[in-house]
Amino acid sequence: MRQWVLCVVAAASFAASASTARPPWQVWTDLADLPRLGGDYGSYLASSYCLDGCRYDRTSLDPGRGGQRFVRIESTAEGEQGVILDQPGAGAVTRLWMTTGDGVSQPLPSDVRLRIYLDGEAVPALDQPLDAFFREAPPSRDAAALAADRLLASGGNVSYRPFAYRHGIKIALLNGAGRRLWYQINYVQTPEDASSSGAPEDADTSTLMRRLVEASNADRALAARLPFGRGRHDAAALPGATSDELTADAPLVLLRRAGPGTLVSTRIQLDRERWDDVQLSIAFDGESTVDLPVAEFFAADAADRLRPLGLLAGVDALGAFYARFPMPYRRDVEVSVRLRDGADARPVAIRHVFDVDPAPPPPDAGVLHTQVHAACPTTPQIDGDQVLLRHEGRGRLFGLVAWMSGDGVHEGGYYLEGDERIYVDGAVQPSWYGTGVEDLFNGGFYFDRGAYVGPLAGAPLRRSGGIDDATSMYRWFLADAPRWRRSVVYKLENGAWGDEPLCLRTVAFYYASPEPAQEIVAALQLGDAAAEAAAGYARGSDARCAVQDALFGDEPPTSRSALVCRATTPSRFTLSSPRHGTAFRLRRTFDAGVEGQAAEILVNGVRVGAWPDTQANPARRWSQADVDFALPLPADVLSFEIRPLPGRRVTESRYELFGAVEAGSGGG
Repeated sequence: MRQWVLCVVAAASFAASASTARPPWQVWTDLADLPRLGGDYGSYLASSYCLDGCRYDRTSLDPGRGGQRFVRIESTAEGEQGVILDQPGAGAVTRLWMTTGDGVSQPLPSDVRLRIYLDGEAVPALDQPLDAFFREAPPSRDAAALAADRLLASGGNVSYRPFAYRHGIKIALLNGAGRRLWYQINYVQTPEDASSSGAPEDADTSTLMRRLVEASNADRALAARLPFGRGRHDAAALPGATSDELTADAPLVLLRRAGPGTLVSTRIQLDRERWDDVQLSIAFDGESTVDLPVAEFFAADAADRLRPLGLLAGVDALGAFYARFPMPYRRDVEVSVRLRDGADARPVAIRHVFDVDPAPPPPDAGVLHTQVHAACPTTPQIDGDQVLLRHEGRGRLFGLVAWMSGDGVHEGGYYLEGDERIYVDGAVQPSWYGTGVEDLFNGGFYFDRGAYVGPLAGAPLRRSGGIDDATSMYRWFLADAPRWRRSVVYKLENGAWGDEPLCLRTVAFYYASPEPAQEIVAALQLGDAAAEAAAGYARGSDARCAVQDALFGDEPPTSRSALVCRATTPSRFTLSSPRHGTAFRLRRTFDAGVEGQAAEILVNGVRVGAWPDTQANPARRWSQADVDFALPLPADVLSFEIRPLPGRRVTESRYELFGAVEAGSGGG
């Protein structure tokens, strides 16, 4: 039996720092931090998606299929390398996924080398054959993270090894030009710390390894050998459980507690033949935020071929549902079940165990929510992309479960071609733009190796073929979780072209608060004489400005006509916040048709961040980028200088400054 592989990175690349503070994105160290919504950092996805909206994601093998996928090509002593990520500032890469093939997945090429450069160093911290990165056995027991190749992840290759940086990261592929390679890179960006010059904080990789491997090894090994059909009965009762009987007369309350606390573990067992008959409801502080079929809450379905065995939820070796994600509450909690409308009216034997921590949750802990989206078939010509999650306020997505199939007319797995797009805090440009449904769930090529289960993603059912082609999938997010401070809209494309009817049902698991954490406190629109005068805007000395009529990179693309300036010399402006603060975000709307554009961002004479180099997109010339930054002292007047790096031409059209929501104005 193949095993998930533990991979390590050279210890020198993660030298210990003077600071003992845990990075804010390292939620796996203590899962009690998973619901916490504080922290001024963003979560992003860089990928090989097609820049002009075409069907095919970029491979560089054929310029007509999405165009060049590299930020730039660099010459080295060993040959040319293509840069796929060049991100300045502080943060961490938290997930790296790749696949290759032509119709079916194939092994990653061993003559292509993956190179990862940290903090501006000329020598890569990692320089390894691409195939070995995802499958090589560790040289020591100090494992950094889990990795899986295409045979284990059903067509995809994925690594959750974290790469932390304080002064930038660059990821390149040596000898990668002309290869049919697709990629996704999840990363988080934190505010730069001007006082820090050492190495990034050590990632607590030993805890990550234990959580993702040791806790569920026995279950995973057993599940791989057992069939998981609708007719199979459970072998044994759940130890230590309370037994109850659910009847058609009234809902059955499984747990009711008053006072603050956190529900840290949930196990529920019932015969598999009754899974579809039972509805689960959970109310926190008097509000029901979970109401869905009981199996769906645990990422399961009676038709699954394999047991879902995720880190945060699944079905254990006894056939019992388990959930290990924390559910905080401040006044009370109630968990109940009832028979669904039209269900078999016979009584259902329910066995359950709950573990509750009575300590009050931290002030920034969000409340657990689930949001269900279902359509069969979809009507893309009317509704456009499928909206899997929409929320106003602040929050964090930590799980996504999906059941998808064709529309009963068209054959095959075409419904897996759609890209996911996540729009955060009112942005027009998605901060996440995926490359296909199976890629989102760590697989590849329609999960061409069949059903699989893993600790953070899986496809317990993969029925391929004709019009009954169907797939069930789950993914749990830790350090790679999408986060938002004002709002989020999570959309999924209807097939490759966005216009193909399909059937789907999804459940988004997220922690949220209705109060936003940030709001726009000031803005500067170039070309608006009053706005420029108020901000004291001074364009670069060699700036050339013109009105641009172009499209954004969303779908369907949003058009915009506005002034844009392009310069190799610094621009300056001042934005005023109505209240003092130290944590801000600057959003820039710019012309993406210009390659490069790396620049330093100075506030009140001090560097606080940087714009990255970008790949030119002549088809969708409008784009947006965000930078979070922190000031050493509270300020309500911020004087900006945008200083292009040598040889770079920076474009700018609009700036928006986000600041903390004022106490008493609806924020928290």
